[in-house]
Amino acid sequence: MRTFQQILVFAFWAAATALAVCAILLLLAATATAAAIPGELEAARRERIGMAAARKDVTPQVESVRQDALSRAERQLAPLRADSLVADSAATSANIKESL
Repeated sequence: MRTFQQILVFAFWAAATALAVCAILLLLAATATAAAIPGELEAARRERIGMAAARKDVTPQVESVRQDALSRAERQLAPLRADSLVADSAATSANIKESL
């Protein structure tokens, strides 16, 4: 009985020691993580500032491309509109002559 009790006491102290080691490792990891937060925030801030600068640079280019695409589409649609107006006026004239 005495030997069994000593084994249980030894197992208890081994588990307590392992728990203390794990707690220390967790504390070290938490400290390292907390120490890294200001650096990460600064990096994210610098990245966001860089993205804002890039956005300011790209916005006029996008506007220029949009205007170019719009004017090109207008140029290509102008003959189609003229053709459809001619066809529409011809159909209207045919309807008027037919009704007379």
